Amino acid sequence: LYCMLIGGAVAAAYNLLEAGGRNETAAMVDEEGQYLAAKINWTLGAETPANPAVFDVASGTMRLAWGSNAPEVISDNAVRVSDFSLAAAGGMQEASFTLTALTPNGFSYEQTFSTAR
Repeated sequence: LYCMLIGGAVAAAYNLLEAGGRNETAAMVDEEGQYLAAKINWTLGAETPANPAVFDVASGTMRLAWGSNAPEVISDNAVRVSDFSLAAAGGMQEASFTLTALTPNGFSYEQTFSTAR
């Protein structure tokens, strides 16, 4: 009986710790996605023909360049950016991208974001 109680307590503690790691990763990915979406929206509203903004993804990081300046990384290195697209349609510009991060136990967590201006 004692072994069953201890075994159950250990299993419950493990599940709580594992769920906490997943939740922490999900929150971090969501926060980074919201930041990048806001950065894209702000940038699209601030660019001018004389100073255009250029977004790209290189080695899993999102980068931004203004005009002819060198691109700068704007995403956190804890996430990997993929499937980035930026399209104009009907006077609006739409962007979408996917972020992926690893949970503390090594599982992949992925979320897709989109924004329009």
